[in-house]
Amino acid sequence: MPLMLSAVLEDPRHRVPAAPSADAGPAWPRLQVPRFCDGPEQDHRGATVDDIVSVPTVISNLTADPAVLSFQGLGLPTACLADRRTGSAGPPRRVAPDGTTVEVDLADAPFGRGPHACPGRAIAEAWVEVLG
Repeated sequence: MPLMLSAVLEDPRHRVPAAPSADAGPAWPRLQVPRFCDGPEQDHRGATVDDIVSVPTVISNLTADPAVLSFQGLGLPTACLADRRTGSAGPPRRVAPDGTTVEVDLADAPFGRGPHACPGRAIAEAWVEVLG
C-alpha cells in the first residue's frame, strides 16, 4: 500500500475509507465515531465527542479511561471495549481520488491533522502538564 505524507489529511479529495457495516461487536462503534466518516457527519460526531471527553472531565479523574467516557456519553455499550485491540491501529488510511487506498505517515504529525486530527490531543497535553 502506498505511503503518503501527512499533508494528505488536509486534502478533501482523499476520503476516509468507509467503515464496514456491523450490528454489534468491536466494529460497530466505528459507525458511531468521527474517525470513520467525512463531511457533515464527521463534524456532527466530532462535536459530540468533544462535548463528552473534555479536558476538565478527564483531568478531574486521572483514572478515567477516555474511551469508556466516550462510549458512555454516546450511549454505546462499553462491553465492546473488552474486545478492542491493544497498541496502535496502524497508520490512518485514505482513499485517493483514483480509488487507491493509501496509508498516511504521521511522523511529522503524531496527533494527525486536518478535520480528523486526534480529539485527544488536548487531553494528552493536559495530562503531561498535570503529571509533568
